Amino acid sequence: MPGVTGQQVVQYLMQFVGQPYVWGGQAPGGFDCSGLMWYGMQHFGINIPRTSNAQLSALRSIPSDQAQIGDLVFFDSDNNGRSDHVGMYAGNGNVLVADNPSVPIHVVNVSSEARITGVGRAPGVFNETTWDGGLTHASKSGNTTIHGADMNALIPSARPILDLFSPLGMVSPNSATLNENYGLAASFMESDPELADLYSQAVAGTWSTDKFTAALQSSQWWLKNSDSSRKMLVEKQTNPAQYQQDINNKVIELTDLASKLGVHLSANGMQTLASMSLVMNLNDAQVNTYMSKYLELSQQGHFSGYAGQVELGVREYAREMGVPLTDDYVKNAVTGIVAGSDSLQARRADIQTIAESTFPAYADQIKEGVTVGQIASPYLATQAKLWEVDPNKLDLFDPTLRGALQNSTATSDTAPAMPTQLPLYDFEKQLRQNSKWLSTNNARESMSSTAGQVLSNMGLISNTVGAAPQTSPSAVTANSRSDFGGLSGSTAFPTLQGQQFQRPGSEPTASSLAPDTSFKVS
Repeated sequence: MPGVTGQQVVQYLMQFVGQPYVWGGQAPGGFDCSGLMWYGMQHFGINIPRTSNAQLSALRSIPSDQAQIGDLVFFDSDNNGRSDHVGMYAGNGNVLVADNPSVPIHVVNVSSEARITGVGRAPGVFNETTWDGGLTHASKSGNTTIHGADMNALIPSARPILDLFSPLGMVSPNSATLNENYGLAASFMESDPELADLYSQAVAGTWSTDKFTAALQSSQWWLKNSDSSRKMLVEKQTNPAQYQQDINNKVIELTDLASKLGVHLSANGMQTLASMSLVMNLNDAQVNTYMSKYLELSQQGHFSGYAGQVELGVREYAREMGVPLTDDYVKNAVTGIVAGSDSLQARRADIQTIAESTFPAYADQIKEGVTVGQIASPYLATQAKLWEVDPNKLDLFDPTLRGALQNSTATSDTAPAMPTQLPLYDFEKQLRQNSKWLSTNNARESMSSTAGQVLSNMGLISNTVGAAPQTSPSAVTANSRSDFGGLSGSTAFPTLQGQQFQRPGSEPTASSLAPDTSFKVS
């Protein structure tokens, strides 16, 4: 695969600056954040995953201070410790990015974006100019730090030197539990801006444990919290039995909380969290934040406990709004809501905004709180009736129904198509033009009736051919007989006896029916 410079990739994508953000977009006319990155790489024959999380996992990790033009920069826009947004480094501390529906694709300073969670370099992309310092001096604090629970990606070389646990009065984990416990310790470090910056310096400088301990004990955080920490550490040394009992009690409390939240931690991880909770005097919100990083899906692919209830709320509302959600979106939402950094109300508002852009003809109704499911109800009922399908098997992701809700019409050959609401009558015509309708009984009966009418109009068949309906005969009375006409009733024609027209309803007399003897045969 021939190489391409990062400058070439950025220059190519610059032509899309000013185009709108479109959720799920991956082509000119509208992109989302990862769709823009994917499209740019595809243009040069470079294959990368489509979503931001998958891109972060697949690309070669680059330290933030070594970022080069054309590298992908990942962000935690939901502030939940997970990567959910991506842009492309454009040099001088700027990124090319598709942020959200409220702003078009643009180039901004990275300081205006969320916290950086990683930098990745696509295969075959290189830099032809002198390195400009990357993102080192670009963030709000003047020193970009990469935060996240997964310490594998952040401090692989620092682990043998830097021990996060000794300064906190805890035993360092063994290799079998290293990832989980480092994640907990890192979560604690990230809970305070001062500690987060201190930790980043320690990792970048590969500090020794002694140096990190000295810096930690000189921090403002230590001055504010050292009393409670020293109390627990003194108890650990002078009354280990009581200290262990306190730990056990805390483990029971945290295990119950984890079960309710749907969090799965190993016994060793629970012990570590219990120690941190007591030594650092963590509040409930902080504990929830740490636990949320360890939410895991069941074998059926869903969360359990409170997290499962949150997941159900997010997915059901998105389904009612006709908005498809990626598993990453759901996981980030659930994690943030459980941690307390996000809310179900905020996610519903986000999904509603996506629905407004997905179904623009109904944007005003959606803003007023009407769901797309309510809007689509008459269309869905019509489709189920004409196609003779169970309405419960139709949803807002059916391509025919979805196409009707996303209808657009151009007023002239030169004018662009504008979103318009499709009349129900026109939708019915579309359904009858679909091949699926031809296989229904509805279609066969309709076509049979039409064919019969045509043949009748041509005089080839009679609409009256066929057996007469079977009915019980009515008793004939004097009154009803007059309605029949003919031989013994009233008629407009002469009778066989030669009588002239009789008034309708007049009953014949004996004399009027007697033989006529007024003539003689000679």
